[in-house]
Amino acid sequence: MKQKTESMFEDFNEDKFEMGKASRYGYDTRNRLDNNMPDLIDRFKQKSRKKKLEEVRDYVWEVGILHKIIKMKVDFISAGFRVVHEDDDVEEFYHNIYDELGINEFIKNAAFEHEVIGEWYPYINWQGNKPELLTILDPQLVEVKSVMGQDMIFLYPSNSFRDLLNRNNPEVKSRLLKRIPRKFIQAWEKGEPVLLDEDESRRYTNLKPYHEQYARSPLSPVIPDLELLKNLIAGDYSIATKIKKAILHVKVGNKDFDDGEPVDMDVINAVEDIFNNPSQAMELFTQWFIDHEWIVPDTDMFTPDKYKEVYKRILDWSGLNVMLNEDGGGYGQSYVQIKGFQQDISTSRRKIKEFLDDLNKMIAKKNNMTTYGGRLKVPEIKFSKTALKEEDDILKMVQFLYKHGLLSIEDTLDAFDYDFDTQMRKKNDEGEYHDRIMIPFEPSQGLLDGDGDNDGNPAPRDDQDVDPPRN
Repeated sequence: MKQKTESMFEDFNEDKFEMGKASRYGYDTRNRLDNNMPDLIDRFKQKSRKKKLEEVRDYVWEVGILHKIIKMKVDFISAGFRVVHEDDDVEEFYHNIYDELGINEFIKNAAFEHEVIGEWYPYINWQGNKPELLTILDPQLVEVKSVMGQDMIFLYPSNSFRDLLNRNNPEVKSRLLKRIPRKFIQAWEKGEPVLLDEDESRRYTNLKPYHEQYARSPLSPVIPDLELLKNLIAGDYSIATKIKKAILHVKVGNKDFDDGEPVDMDVINAVEDIFNNPSQAMELFTQWFIDHEWIVPDTDMFTPDKYKEVYKRILDWSGLNVMLNEDGGGYGQSYVQIKGFQQDISTSRRKIKEFLDDLNKMIAKKNNMTTYGGRLKVPEIKFSKTALKEEDDILKMVQFLYKHGLLSIEDTLDAFDYDFDTQMRKKNDEGEYHDRIMIPFEPSQGLLDGDGDNDGNPAPRDDQDVDPPRN
C-alpha cells in the first residue's frame, strides 16, 4: 500500500484560490515486519555459499569493532614468526625461500581466512624443486568433494581471468601462461574446473562439522548482532543526514496584505523563482496562514546506550572483553577470558604451523634434504610466546623455576623467544671474544642482593683478612 501527502486545505474554497505546493513522497509499507518471515540467522543459512562468504567479509570492513577484533587476532597470531634449524646452512636455505615467497604477508592472510571464513586453501606453484608462488585461493572459486576423508579440490576461473581469456589477445595469453600452469588454461578454456594435486593445495579448517561439505564462518554466532549494529549505525546516519538538511519555509503575504486575502499563485511561483538556487535545504512556499510542524527525532536517541548490549555480546564472543572493555569483570572472569583468547590464538597458530610443516616436508623431499638417518631436514616453526603475556610475570616465573633447578636452560631461553641451538652456536662463535668481554658482577656475588657493607662494597671472601671489630 502506498500513501501520499495530498494538498493541504483541499476543501477550503478551492474555486477561489490555490493554496500552494507540497512535496509528495511515496511511503512504501511492503517491507514491514511480518511474523511469518524467517529470522535473520535462518535467512543467512538459506543463502548461497558465495553470498555468505561475501557477507562475512563485508562485516569485517563495515563494523568497526569487528574489524578491530579481527585485526588484533591476526596480529597476535602472526607475531614473532621465525624458522630455526640446528644447521646454519639449512636454516638459511629456508629463510631465503620464505623471503622470496613473502611468508609474513601469507601468514597474515591465512590467519584472516582462518578467523573470518573458517577454512583456507593455500596454493603452491612449483618451479622445479622450489615453490615459486605461495598464495591463498579465493574460496568462492573453490569446490571441495570429500570421499572417505580425502578432499578433492576443484578450482574455477575468476571473472577477471575469463575476461582476459575472451579477448583473444596473443600478448595477454602469453603473459597468462607465464603465471598460470598450462593445465589450468586448457581446462578453463573448456569451462571446466581444475582438479588440484596434493602438492599444489590442501584444505585447512578452523572448526568444520564432519558431516558438512564446508566449514562454517566463526562469525556465525554473532551475525544477528553484527546486522543489528549495522542497522543502528545506518539509522543514526540517516536521521543525522535529514536533520542536517535545513528546512526553509517561505510564507508569501500576511493578514494585512490585500485585506488578508490569499495571494495569487503566480506570486508564490515568482517567490519560488527568486529562491530557486539548488542547495541541501528543503524549501517550502505556501500561503501566509499555513503553518507546518516538522516532527524530528529526540536527540537523546543518539546516545550510545543502545549500543552497549550488542557491543557486549560481540566482545563476549571474541574473548577480548578484558582488552577492549573497561568493565572486564572480576579477576576470575578476566583470567578465564584471557586464557580462552590465548588458547584461540594458539589453536590458529597450530593450524598455520601444520601447513608450513607440510610445505617444508615437500621442499625437503624435492631437494633430497635428509640426514644420515633418513630424517628430513626441515626447520622448526616458531611464534612469539611473549606476545600475550606480561613480561614481568614471565620473568618472575622463570626466575623462580630456574633458581630452584626446576627449569632447563633451553626452556628458559624459549620462554623469552630465544632458540637454544641458535644461542649455543652464537656463544661458540663468540668464544674468541671471551677474554675481551668481562661481566663486572652477577647477582650471586651479592652486589645486587645487599650482601655487603653499608657503602655497597661486596662482602669479603673466606680467605680474606677481616679487621677485628672496634670497641
